[in-house]
Amino acid sequence: MAPRNVPARIARQLRQEAGFGCCICGAPIIQYHHIIEWSVEEHFRPEDMMVLCPLHHDQATKGAMPETEQRHHKIKPRNIDRGFAQGLLAI
Repeated sequence: MAPRNVPARIARQLRQEAGFGCCICGAPIIQYHHIIEWSVEEHFRPEDMMVLCPLHHDQATKGAMPETEQRHHKIKPRNIDRGFAQGLLAI
C-alpha cells in the first residue's frame, strides 16, 4: 500500500490550478481529492485529482457528486473563473 501523503510538487500544482481554494466554492480550507478513488487505484496523478473544501470533499467521496461534475469543476475552478486568483497574491 502506497503512502497517502500527496507529494509536495503535486499538492502545489493542484493548489495553483484551483486558484488556492476549493474548486467548487473557492474556500481556502482545502483537502486533496482523488477523482479516480484511491480505493480503486492508488495514484497521485494531478489530472485525476483536485482540491476541495471539507464539505465538497465529503460530497464527492460519498457519491453525491458524479465524476462528470467533479471534472467540470476541476477544469473551471471557482477562484480562477471569477478572477479571484490572478497575478501576485494580495493580502
